Amino acid sequence: MKLPDVTVADADTWVNTYVHLHGRHGDIDFDAIGGTNNEIPIMEEIIGTLDKSAAVPTLVLFFTDGGFHAKAQISTLMRTASVLPAFWQFIGIGKSSFGVLEKLDNLTGRLVDNAGFFAVENVDTLSDAALYELLLSEYPDWLRAARQARVLG
Repeated sequence: MKLPDVTVADADTWVNTYVHLHGRHGDIDFDAIGGTNNEIPIMEEIIGTLDKSAAVPTLVLFFTDGGFHAKAQISTLMRTASVLPAFWQFIGIGKSSFGVLEKLDNLTGRLVDNAGFFAVENVDTLSDAALYELLLSEYPDWLRAARQARVLG
C-alpha cells in the first residue's frame, strides 16, 4: 500500500496519521505490516514516479530494520536511479545486518553517487539536530554532483 506523498507543509499531520508501530489507524492495520522485506517493488515504484525533467529534486528517506539481501537487484536499481533527480538516504534502525546498503558509497557504474546510508540502534536516543544532520549529511554533495552532471537543472 502506497502512502500519500509528504511535503514540508503537511509533515506533522502526515507523521501523526501514518507513523505508528501498532494498532489500527485509519484504513491501515499496523500490526499486520512487517515480517518480510519488500524493498525491490518499493524501489521500482519510486523510480517509476520520478520525472527526469523535474526541476525540484526528490529526497527518498528509506527506513529499514535490515535484511537487504538482493544485492544485485538493489545495485542495478541504484545505477538506474543515478540519472534521475532523486537522492536516496537509507536509514538502518536496530542491530541488523544491512547488507548492500552499507556498501552504496562505493557502488560503481552510477552517473552520480545518489545514495547514503547510516544505521542507528535506537533512533529515539538521537536529538532532532543529530538526526537531521545524519539524514542530510550527503545530500549537499549529491546536489552539487547532480547539477554538474545535468541530472538536475
